[in-house]
Amino acid sequence: HRFMAFSMLLIAALVAFVPLAASLWILLAIVFVLGLGKGALDVGCNLLLQWVHGRKAGPFLNGLHFCFGVGSFIGPLILAFSLKSTAEIYWVFWTIALLSLPLAAWFWVLPDPPHPARVAENGALSVPLLPILLIVATFFLYVGAEVGFGNWIYTYAVTLGVATTITAAYLTSVFWGLFTVGRLLGVWISTRLRAQTILFLDLAGCLASLALIMFGKNSTALLWTGTAGLGLSMASMFPTILMFASERWHVTGSVTGWFLVGSGGGGMFLPWLIGQTFVAAGPQSMMLVVFTAVLANLLIFSYLVSLKHAPVASAA
Repeated sequence: HRFMAFSMLLIAALVAFVPLAASLWILLAIVFVLGLGKGALDVGCNLLLQWVHGRKAGPFLNGLHFCFGVGSFIGPLILAFSLKSTAEIYWVFWTIALLSLPLAAWFWVLPDPPHPARVAENGALSVPLLPILLIVATFFLYVGAEVGFGNWIYTYAVTLGVATTITAAYLTSVFWGLFTVGRLLGVWISTRLRAQTILFLDLAGCLASLALIMFGKNSTALLWTGTAGLGLSMASMFPTILMFASERWHVTGSVTGWFLVGSGGGGMFLPWLIGQTFVAAGPQSMMLVVFTAVLANLLIFSYLVSLKHAPVASAA
């Protein structure tokens, strides 16, 4: 918890200095270190919940990632309020920095949870390489598809002429709004269904939603319906993939870190790839890239489910 507190203090300090950067290179250095602190916090939050709750971590992981959606929704509101009140952007960063300080103080005094029970002999805690690499690949594909669609749906709708600049902005809000609602629903659903069942339902919903958009490329109604369905279907996948992995293999801090390396890589690469194909082959290529990523995830999960796995030790 003190490591988490240090990460939050680092984030608060760096966010506060963003508006004061005197050059692009200073800003790049600040954002680079900010990414390190955010990544450490991301690994820590996901891992601690698995340590504390073990096999029952599903609802808590979904709750954690629901809060990610809430923050994504509140951030632009802070921006709008700051611009309206002061006509300056600086207070966006300083407000977030100030809000981080009480949380850092709370983490500093919070007792650490127990580590998972150690399984003694026979290398029972060894992590099989192939399944872990495949889980990293699923995070790469999932986050890339999520970020790619969320970032490019505005341009896609405007370029095809099925939305104006205003309605395309509303379309983007619908995706992220239902994404947040889906994560809230995931808290309840994860108490009723196994992780692999949720994942297959999510993937089926994603493919059906993308098919609606692709086959009704000139239909505004199908575009809105498919976008809403995709937001709901994608919502619970990130925490459920984590839960799926922890149910089958011993997920350590380093393994969780590699999962998030995969997600970060996908969040950088697939949106870039969509941009390249968008220019070269037209807007429909965006949906093809996202559809291919989701279909590849379905194939990977089908293979992972077929693998035999050893029982995982419960939390201490």
